[in-house]
Amino acid sequence: MANGSATTRTNLNLRSGPSTSTTVLWTIPAQTSVTLTGIPNNGWYPVTVNGNSGFVSGDYLTGITPYTDDSGTGNGTGGGTGGGVTTGPPPVLPTPEQMSNPFYKPTSMYGSTQNWYDTPIVRQSSSFDQEYEKYLTDQGFGGLNQKGDFARSLADRAKAGFGAAQLNNPALTNRQYLADLGSDFLERARAAATPVQRGEQWAVMAPRSRWTPR
Repeated sequence: MANGSATTRTNLNLRSGPSTSTTVLWTIPAQTSVTLTGIPNNGWYPVTVNGNSGFVSGDYLTGITPYTDDSGTGNGTGGGTGGGVTTGPPPVLPTPEQMSNPFYKPTSMYGSTQNWYDTPIVRQSSSFDQEYEKYLTDQGFGGLNQKGDFARSLADRAKAGFGAAQLNNPALTNRQYLADLGSDFLERARAAATPVQRGEQWAVMAPRSRWTPR
């Protein structure tokens, strides 16, 4: 098979499938050369550009050199040379199940319709508690230990601060708020805490045995 080529006329969305209802993977800058990797499907071309694979609308391509099979027969349409009958294999399109998955990436190398790096918890958790758990883990306070217990004791205070900050900026997300606290927030808070607050003198608060005389 011989790949074709084309150039984008304007900024053009690279999509996961041959439709405007599919996910936008990347916006290709204008006047960028793309490689055509298959025949068009209802005016949508399968392409690769800068290591990304997907589909683009042929309405925004120019200078199209069509994709051809081993015999050199042209398979492209519109703007290219050759035209002709489709003799190559049809492009491999996403299944309906894949298309319905908002995290589907046709360029994934992990053998799954959902990439580990694009799951909700990695992108943005809707729960402040889940996002805070990720935040303290990123700062080295994860796990069920003295440091982790101290960090979790500040969760309610951080949640209240986030609620107050949203009054001034309703678009503020929990991840943005926690990032604004700084990567050393928990370490500084722990350094400013007393030994009892840090849990280093647990025996001070431990219950004492009492003898009752008979």
